[in-house]
Amino acid sequence: MSAAASRRESQSLIRLPTMRQERVWLAVHRFDDSIYYRRIDREIFLLLSTLRSGATVSQAVALAFKRTKLNAEGQANLLHESFAHASALGWLCPLCTEDDSEALVM
Repeated sequence: MSAAASRRESQSLIRLPTMRQERVWLAVHRFDDSIYYRRIDREIFLLLSTLRSGATVSQAVALAFKRTKLNAEGQANLLHESFAHASALGWLCPLCTEDDSEALVM
């Protein structure tokens, strides 16, 4: 047996600490044929999902913050930052209907 093989056998396995599971909310988007993702807060995930389904902004905000632990100031800051970020990335756009689908085909 070679020395390298015996060294490999004698190495002990390193025990890593167990990781605590946690829920993660992601926004995934495509830009210039590249895929990007970003971790987002639960409230913003709910907000964006609700807006995507066609709800009004007020309906989406009410649903997103229904069970939040944030105070009013924290909610306002999160909304401000999130809408600014979503606008910068072009995530906010008019909802397309079936009648509009032909106008988008180029």
